[in-house]
Amino acid sequence: MTKPVQQAEVWSTPDSSRVRHYLDTATYGLPSPAVVEASQAALRAWEAGTADWIHDWDQLGDVSRKTLGTLVGCDMDRVALMPSTSVAVAHVAWGLEPGSRVVAPAHEFSSVIYPFLEREQVIKDIEVHLVDAATLCDFDFRESDLVACSHVDSGTGLRLDLSTLRAATWVAGARLLIDVTQALGAQPQDPVWSQSDYVVGAAYKWLSCPRGVAFLAVDPSSTPRLPALAANWRGGLEPYSSFYGPVMRLAEGSRRMDVSLAWFAWVGASVALGEALNGPLTGPGSLAQSRELMEDLSAQIGLPAPDSQILTLPMADPLTARGVLRDAGIAVSARR
Repeated sequence: MTKPVQQAEVWSTPDSSRVRHYLDTATYGLPSPAVVEASQAALRAWEAGTADWIHDWDQLGDVSRKTLGTLVGCDMDRVALMPSTSVAVAHVAWGLEPGSRVVAPAHEFSSVIYPFLEREQVIKDIEVHLVDAATLCDFDFRESDLVACSHVDSGTGLRLDLSTLRAATWVAGARLLIDVTQALGAQPQDPVWSQSDYVVGAAYKWLSCPRGVAFLAVDPSSTPRLPALAANWRGGLEPYSSFYGPVMRLAEGSRRMDVSLAWFAWVGASVALGEALNGPLTGPGSLAQSRELMEDLSAQIGLPAPDSQILTLPMADPLTARGVLRDAGIAVSARR
């Protein structure tokens, strides 16, 4: 079997001979057979008690760290291993100086803005200013300390012009946080990712990893300002010699913010990320094919091709429409 085609793929379910069309990678990506086998092998070793947890499971997180850095376009030392986007963003939110002003799109995904809103509403020592995503790149950031946004909006498919946004934040002296959850694996690598102060992302969508795999990439100049919110042995200078206190010796750089890994998720991730890094540029399962399929779908229903891989159809009753499509064997999502 070849790797499943993300965004518009044909597959058969075990309990049905009906062919289905999977158009819901923006919710979760489908694993390749190699990812499934690696995950099942880890479960079998767990069941048998034969696994060496450090070499067979935990150290695969560091393999994934290197691949994530390559995919983002940065050194692996900038990458911290996280369980979710919100945990990654929380490190940034709680590293802000009191009195900071954060700018974000008004309808941004909650995992990106909730950590900032939580600090604003509970501690009341920062200000969050929400603007229209379509006008974000034109906003005057001169009185702002941080801009937080998604490269591709999961609800609309809007893809931000990161070059313009990065230039505007540089001029204003504001730091930039980009969530690449809906871009990494679906869009070509953007040079602004590696130029941003903070890049966060979950890998269970377009990178087809198990859920529980995410990351935080930090520019070296911004690393000292961030706390290790969940300081633990995984972020230790020598992780496998850091199981007990009282002396705390955390690693240098972003790795000190590592969160203890959900082992089996990272076993699957080490395979899936390798496939994303070494996958074909054209043909089945490629970004090029995903884009071609979306452009073809747009043309058939009379809509302009979207700027991203996400096509949004506004309608009065999206839940009913999703049910009709599901009955026809077509998996989609209803958002907003």
